[in-house]
Amino acid sequence: MSLLRVLLTKELRDALRDRRSVMATLMYSLLTPLLMAIIFALMAEKYSDPEILYVHMDKAEEAQPLVQHLASQHIQQAKAGTPTSKNDITIEFETGFSHRISRGETAAITIYANFSVEEVYAQARRLRKQINAYGQQLTQIRLIARGVSPSIIQPITIVTQDQDSPEAKNGVILGFFIYLLLYAVFMSGMSLAIDTSAGERERNPLVSLLSVAVNRTQIVLAKVLVVAIFSMAGLAASALIFVAFMAKSFKKAQAYLAYVIMARLTTYNSAP
Repeated sequence: MSLLRVLLTKELRDALRDRRSVMATLMYSLLTPLLMAIIFALMAEKYSDPEILYVHMDKAEEAQPLVQHLASQHIQQAKAGTPTSKNDITIEFETGFSHRISRGETAAITIYANFSVEEVYAQARRLRKQINAYGQQLTQIRLIARGVSPSIIQPITIVTQDQDSPEAKNGVILGFFIYLLLYAVFMSGMSLAIDTSAGERERNPLVSLLSVAVNRTQIVLAKVLVVAIFSMAGLAASALIFVAFMAKSFKKAQAYLAYVIMARLTTYNSAP
């Protein structure tokens, strides 16, 4: 057992001297959680409350009710005198817009935008959606004014209700995190595992080991243990970063660490 400890210390020291293996462990175990945190933060920002969209409006005095409706939906008129760029959106109201609306006629709105830019296209689609919503409100008002129920033009109403519980949704996210932790286990030790096989043939360090009265099984076991240590170090680093990002209290951190233990047991049981 003391000989195995000596071999393990020797292999661990050699592994720590190999900067490529150490950097591979740090890269996969530290950068992957940070990258996923950035992705989830961007997704949360995308599906959160929309940011204010400033639109240049020509003849806005012709459609003040529509301008107020757009402002309530975080679409505001750009300040007068603000220079326009090629990625700005401009809407032009038809002359006599308010009079045509009040008489129950159709009024035109022209949207000028660079639709080849994806961000501008999404903003224009958002603007068009709110204008159509305002148009539907006007349609309902006109039907009511003529004594017609608005339900005639909308005979079917679709109501969607999500039956999934918040716990199940969190379980999906945590299951994805466990996959990343297992990925960190394999990728953290992969570089060292390759180095202990192909790298040994290049440097031939086994010649000095085999010249000593050392059991070959202990040599192989020492190398396997070093790879396992690097893999578990990568798992621990990834788990700590995940816990730091997700946990809001000490009890929640303990709950998240339970999943880390499950990932460790899964790795142990799946080993040959």
